[in-house]
Amino acid sequence: MERQMADRRTVDFAMFLRDGEKSANTIEKYARDVRKFLDFIQEKGEMNRETVIQYKESLLEKYKKSSVNSMLIAVNCYLKFIGKENLCVRTCRIQRQIFRDEEREMSRKEYERLVREAERQGNSRLCHIIQTMGATGIRVSELPFIT
Repeated sequence: MERQMADRRTVDFAMFLRDGEKSANTIEKYARDVRKFLDFIQEKGEMNRETVIQYKESLLEKYKKSSVNSMLIAVNCYLKFIGKENLCVRTCRIQRQIFRDEEREMSRKEYERLVREAERQGNSRLCHIIQTMGATGIRVSELPFIT
């Protein structure tokens, strides 16, 4: 009986998301995340702040913080939908990395090899692009803005 009620709630929630003009992929993901949450709650017996926090902690044991945050956003949206916004939990704080890990950086030797290979192939445009990226540190996505 409880499972049917939970299924009905997720269908209603999906309709709510559709009315909010969420994409089909977002609706599918939120519904999947909410079903997983409701399964956890059903195991625990009741939905209260403590069980929601336990759910968050169980997610942190299995997934990266960024994935946990996306699941919690779906759960918090659902909790607001059913009128239990007082049970919403905070997402995890994630420290943004300003610099890449050193092992992901290109060495001077690798850079010079790329420039030489572009020159060997007679591709001066590619050679200049590689040199520009090496000298400025711009991303590939920023290349169209170089004139």
